[in-house]
Amino acid sequence: MLDIKYIRENKEAVKKNCKLRNIKVGIDRFLRLDDERKELIQKIDELKNEKNRVNDEMKTAASKEEIITKGKAIKDQLSELEPKLEKTEKKWKKLFIQIPNMSHPDSPTGKDDSENKEIERYGDPPKFSAQGGPASGWEPKGHEELMKNLDLIDFERGAKVAGAKFYFLKNEAVFMEQALINFAFQKLAEKGFMLFSTPDLAKDEVLLGTGYNPRGPEAQIYSIENTDLSLVATAEIPMGGYHMNEVIKDDSLPLKYAAVSHCYRVEAGSYGRHSAGLYRVHQFTKVEMFAYTLPEDSEKMHTEIKNIEVELFKDLKV
Repeated sequence: MLDIKYIRENKEAVKKNCKLRNIKVGIDRFLRLDDERKELIQKIDELKNEKNRVNDEMKTAASKEEIITKGKAIKDQLSELEPKLEKTEKKWKKLFIQIPNMSHPDSPTGKDDSENKEIERYGDPPKFSAQGGPASGWEPKGHEELMKNLDLIDFERGAKVAGAKFYFLKNEAVFMEQALINFAFQKLAEKGFMLFSTPDLAKDEVLLGTGYNPRGPEAQIYSIENTDLSLVATAEIPMGGYHMNEVIKDDSLPLKYAAVSHCYRVEAGSYGRHSAGLYRVHQFTKVEMFAYTLPEDSEKMHTEIKNIEVELFKDLKV
């Protein structure tokens, strides 16, 4: 989430970023609400301080009638201002969590992913012409068909138990998932990453702090009813909260973490598309690279993480 001071000092850039990311949010209205909120907080704090002084006077005053009248007036003002602050803060917070982080200056802008730009490529996609091909009536099979034929997955019973886009992995696929996790962890441990297995739940304040909206119609998160907990959509969330409210010294950075977690995602809408097989499912397991670093070193760290991803895929001959 962007710092409010940054939003104030870079208002036009933030507005432009919202437009480029196709996000409609009233920045001017947000800043007006922020002013109103700060003014109300200041008034309420002043009244509470005055109330404390009146209470102290009450203990020693010979005549209490005037003090009682003064205290009642303060109480009436607080009764008027506190609900107003609560209402203002709800509107303020709703807008605040809609403001996106600033895009990287090299990120392409476009209406959808069809306007993405390829920046790097290695190898060539495999060709299946040596032992067949369209002329011989043989076509490569997709992952869903292959897994069903080899009895590695069961979507039908997954849907029966938990609903559409849930599944059971079976037989060798269970071993393969564990082997891939261990393969990634081994590589990342060699690269100096500390390894973690995270909780499946996180507090809503942690989700908000890492840019995920845990409640409301726009949420893509499974929330736990009558609690302040939600299922995590990625290990980023618990790892982002790992050092919450802590101060990390510069000389201890970077902190490089690798975490495995179950990931739970509503995937409501799925960008208007239906994806077959193991795409846009509601639950999966993922190994995540996560780093705490100085802002001026973030580009270098991002490149390091990207290069490790490429190395992992090359080692798997993908």
